[in-house]
Amino acid sequence: MKTPGSLKSNLFLTESPLQVLSANEARDRFQSEHNILVVRRSGVERERNNQHIQQACRFANWKPLCVAPISESPLREILFQFSLFFRLRRYSINELFIGDFRSPWMQNVRSTQRHKSCFLLDDGVVTIDVQKILLRSGKFRYRDSGGFGLRPLFRWLLDRIGVTEFSTNKPVHLFTAFDLHSDLHQMQKYLKNDYRTARKKSVLKTLIPGQCFHFGTKYSEAGFFSIETEIAFLNKVCSFYRNRNIEFIYIPHRDDCSTKISRISEDLKCRIMPLDSPAELFFLSERMIPQFASAAFSTALVNISCFFPEIEASFFELPMSEVHPEKRIFVEGVYTYYRNLGFEVLQIN
Repeated sequence: MKTPGSLKSNLFLTESPLQVLSANEARDRFQSEHNILVVRRSGVERERNNQHIQQACRFANWKPLCVAPISESPLREILFQFSLFFRLRRYSINELFIGDFRSPWMQNVRSTQRHKSCFLLDDGVVTIDVQKILLRSGKFRYRDSGGFGLRPLFRWLLDRIGVTEFSTNKPVHLFTAFDLHSDLHQMQKYLKNDYRTARKKSVLKTLIPGQCFHFGTKYSEAGFFSIETEIAFLNKVCSFYRNRNIEFIYIPHRDDCSTKISRISEDLKCRIMPLDSPAELFFLSERMIPQFASAAFSTALVNISCFFPEIEASFFELPMSEVHPEKRIFVEGVYTYYRNLGFEVLQIN
């Protein structure tokens, strides 16, 4: 009987709920004798993110090989990466799947674990940015240290024990729900993630008329603009639906700050409904779902509209004049992509 170490394995590196869901789809599409899931948890300040990761793992019926917190301590991070390195050495890796191209620890695994090819999983709209700015131009080698300067130290320690770094100039292919097949580098492969595995678990749906879920995102928290601008924008979206006798329900992003959520509740006088699982899983498992769904930009809304085309999905353009100049190109690129998919991006005054 073969042991896991003697089997050809696919390796999946993740640190968000969507990355785990994408990994679950890739596991079924890329058949392998053995599959290894590695999960990094966030700190206590992002406990909802950790809960959603756990829900995604349960949904996939997949027990991770390793679940470790992301640490701000350089020493602890180095210890984790060395521990993971030695745990993975016993496996023969076929395909490697990374959830975040910019992640230092994922890039360290990529450079030290021999594998046949590497695929990037989805992690929200940032996938579009990474592909258009980096991968399409053939920039497959990513050297960001993540602020710790850990990569040079990690590399130096591996040199001391005679570990050779494998080339990270090889192409990073795409396994994604985004239609990016026309934006590929000549060396890249593209496989469409249509979430067929997840959709098999969906139950029969009934639409709740006159109800809209609006998916929030950490705009002010991430420096797109001020919290005042965000509240004013949400107030306009809320009024858009109320003027049509549609109930507006705000679905917080797992990283929305408590101050903003309180402001939304007080200023908009709308219902706040945190989800106990990733939005995709909520919509797949619930029998009653809203007739309408909206967002400024949201990967969940793109996926949900593909799962359930009967839902009337709308995107609302952020106030571009208020968006920070360093973020503006990214936002414009996202809206161009949505329009190319056939979504209408509404402007509200």
